[in-house]
Amino acid sequence: MISFIIFIVYSIFTGIKNLVAGTSFWLWCKDVLKALILFVAAKGLFFAIHYLFGYQLLLARERELSDRFVNEKMAKIAKISGATGAGKDTFMRYVGTAKRNALIKKLKSRSKYIQKTVYWVSFDALNELIENDVKSVDDYSKSKYAELYLDKMVRIVAKDFLANEQLIKQKYKSRYNARELSQDYSSFKKAPRFYKSKYIFDEMISSSHVLDLLSEYVNIYFRLNIDKHFIMTNQPTIEDMKEHLMCKQFSLDYFKLIHDVSKKQTQLGTQISREKVIFGLTENMIILESEVDSFYNNLDKSVNSELLKSGVRDAFAYNRHLFGEDFSYYQVGQNASRCASLMRELTHEFIYIEGKKIIDGGRIRNFFIKLIKYPFDFILDFNQLFSYTKTRS
Repeated sequence: MISFIIFIVYSIFTGIKNLVAGTSFWLWCKDVLKALILFVAAKGLFFAIHYLFGYQLLLARERELSDRFVNEKMAKIAKISGATGAGKDTFMRYVGTAKRNALIKKLKSRSKYIQKTVYWVSFDALNELIENDVKSVDDYSKSKYAELYLDKMVRIVAKDFLANEQLIKQKYKSRYNARELSQDYSSFKKAPRFYKSKYIFDEMISSSHVLDLLSEYVNIYFRLNIDKHFIMTNQPTIEDMKEHLMCKQFSLDYFKLIHDVSKKQTQLGTQISREKVIFGLTENMIILESEVDSFYNNLDKSVNSELLKSGVRDAFAYNRHLFGEDFSYYQVGQNASRCASLMRELTHEFIYIEGKKIIDGGRIRNFFIKLIKYPFDFILDFNQLFSYTKTRS
């Protein structure tokens, strides 16, 4: 639009100039034609640059802003609704991917911080110890997942580290001692607020002991290199294309704080024995659940009763305490009001998807492929036309 206005102004200015100078009308047409050719050429050049590069830069900027919205502004617990085909599940999967990438980036940053802070520990040896320890547990992802995982954390940091002097770099062994570290940790736990030693690191808000930092490092290493799942969903979904990693299967049992163990009939009625659920991985988890208005129908009164009785409602209410600050849970349905009230009342945010626009990728690649392919297609089409004309004659 700007270039067109410049062309009009230039044409008018040239006409006035030629009129004052007394030149012919055809000379003015010649100047205008030159300007028109330059205008079309510049317009074509700008269009090509925008089509190949500018549009991609704009999309990249929009993706960056979308990622920032998801990770900085969007609520941790939200319901996504919209008409059929509007793009609810597509948006939910994008949110899961954006959250996952942000979590991985945050964990890697924290891991580097710990390695720089506890510089005298050989993290290569610690990584090898973690890998060997994981291989020794054949069924770590089976029924006793939680117990084995927690035991692994305690054993690696509190036991194996203190018994393995190789985890301390050779040049620092005269200054740092594993047994002294163990005794220091016991003293620190008695009075953590005022305790001072060379194994304490002040992180401004609170103080951390070396063993606490190493325990956190083991947890981060476990999540980034061994159990790489960050997303749970009730639909088959790919979590990471490069790793060929599928999302973990989600069940509402994940939120149950108590569950039935046995039922016994008595004169007073059915007596139910209950016990608490032991959680496995709880922090840094993203849960994506689809079709919630069907699974938790607000017309079925037993749904609310079961959500309350099993502790699912309390799990929602105290999600930050139970699952950590980086826990996220997103539900998808056509209409949020169809979902059970106990699920709905604790939702932090409601998002309505109006529609979606599909943008094909690979513009630059497709442009040059067509550019190279066009002459060959033209020659082939011409040959076919010539052969067809020759056959008819």
